[in-house]
Amino acid sequence: MNTFAKRLTYALKKRRVNQSELAAGIGVKPQAIQYLCKKGTKSTKTTEICNFLKISADWLTTGEGHFDAYPSSLPSSPNTFSKVAESSKNYSKEAGVELTEEQKEWLQMFEELTPEARASLREGLRVAHKSTK
Repeated sequence: MNTFAKRLTYALKKRRVNQSELAAGIGVKPQAIQYLCKKGTKSTKTTEICNFLKISADWLTTGEGHFDAYPSSLPSSPNTFSKVAESSKNYSKEAGVELTEEQKEWLQMFEELTPEARASLREGLRVAHKSTK
């Protein structure tokens, strides 16, 4: 899958979500999603798409990294992802996962960043991670 359009189409199939459901979920017309699935190379709604589908923005935009937005070490019950999205503070309590205070602080700071700042942080962490290998 070497294009944004192919990766988005794959993600929709994998998550069993149709184009109309995604459109309604992120507040755009179905035609916008249809276009992205056929010819899209990027979107101003990438963050919303990724949050709705619970996929990694890095994977959708570049094809690199993991498909899933959340680490595989987290439980994968049907409600887990929505619990994460609601609040990192409630997540550990409701999902039965105990986050450290440092993890809670990181999540809180991350949630407060703009999409551009999140992308910049991810890139910096990716570079730092590669240098430790």
